[in-house]
Amino acid sequence: MNIEPEHQAEPVTSSASEPQLELYRILNSLDKYERALMILHLEGFKYDGIASILAISESNVGTKINRIRQRLIAEHR
Repeated sequence: MNIEPEHQAEPVTSSASEPQLELYRILNSLDKYERALMILHLEGFKYDGIASILAISESNVGTKINRIRQRLIAEHR
C-alpha cells in the first residue's frame, strides 16, 4: 500500500463537528501504517480485507486494532 508520509486525514467539509475534528486529530497522531489500518477499519472493511490490503494476517489486524485502541483510550482519558 502506497501512503505518502505527509498524507493526513482531513475533514471533508469545513463544517465538521467537534467530535469529527477530534477524530481527525487522533487519526493524525498515528503513524501512517496505523492511520491506514484504523481508517480501513472505520470505513467498515472486514479483517480479511484489511489483511489483504496491508499484507498481514487477519489475527494481526485484530491485534493491532486492539492495541491501537487501548493506547488511544489511555492517552485521551
